[in-house]
Amino acid sequence: MESREPLTDKDGEVRELTDEDFRHFRSASSLPASLVEKLGLHGSQKESSRKRITIRISHEELENPPGFYV
Repeated sequence: MESREPLTDKDGEVRELTDEDFRHFRSASSLPASLVEKLGLHGSQKESSRKRITIRISHEELENPPGFYV
C-alpha cells in the first residue's frame, strides 16, 4: 500500500485535495448503517413543501420597524 500525504496538517487545516485523493473516497452509502446514523446522513432530500419568496424593504423600515420596541 502506498503512503499518501495526510489530508490535514498539525493545525487541522485541510490541504488542497488531488485527483488521487478523490479516487480513494467512498460514498456514504458504503458506510456501516450505525455510522451513517451517528453522522446524521440521510437519503436524498425530499422536495420541500415551502416556497421561496422575495420582498424588498427600505433601509428605514428595517432600522425602525413599526410596532417593534427595543
